[in-house]
Amino acid sequence: MNTRTATALLCALALVTLLPAPARSSEADAFENKVKPVSGQVYEKAGKLEITPAFQLSMNDAFFSKYLGGGKLAYHLNEYFSLGLTGVYAFANSATGSTSICQGNAGCTPAPQPDLYQVPGYLKWVAGAEVAFSPIYGKLNTFAEKAVHFDLSILAGADLVSYRNVISSSAAQSGTVPGDATSPGGHLGVGARIYLARSMALSLEVKDLFYRVQGLSTANLQAQLFAQAGLAFFVPLGSRNSP
Repeated sequence: MNTRTATALLCALALVTLLPAPARSSEADAFENKVKPVSGQVYEKAGKLEITPAFQLSMNDAFFSKYLGGGKLAYHLNEYFSLGLTGVYAFANSATGSTSICQGNAGCTPAPQPDLYQVPGYLKWVAGAEVAFSPIYGKLNTFAEKAVHFDLSILAGADLVSYRNVISSSAAQSGTVPGDATSPGGHLGVGARIYLARSMALSLEVKDLFYRVQGLSTANLQAQLFAQAGLAFFVPLGSRNSP
């Protein structure tokens, strides 16, 4: 064997060792090919009516903590877009601690009612229409056994807001009681659904509500942040959804 032939054989052996080894099944993993991955969108919304009784709580108001109950009725055009009607009623408005009046050594006392008549934030009810866009659907493994399915949404809507109007200091001190008023407004927010079954999900939302207070001559645009929790029920309409 001459030098040129030996060199060619060595090069061939080197190339053989660099080639990938043929795939073979693992003998160490006893669960290989037995646990199937979760794939696809299991919980579908397209063509379904979503009925959501819900509870709302205000988060950032300086004068009144608001507690509202109501819900939402929405129809899902497809897996991404839905149109809905929303409505909540305030069953409680309580003055926050920031309205307390502190005077020297006398300590702090709750603000009298005439003072509260001069500040905004006392809501009555809110009703509106909403469009939602749900671009994200995901699955989260819990304890490596069960997958929790969820989706995330962006919310936007137009509202009609009823509230107790604001009056001037002189009117409040004279014994005048403010009446109710309504103003157009709107909201932006984000939401999430955590699916409990094909027809039920836990619904969580955070919304920022905007509206104008008629009794304020300046800075009359109000922004109220609300957290909402509810239980959503999905009702198929027509024959678009397969079992």
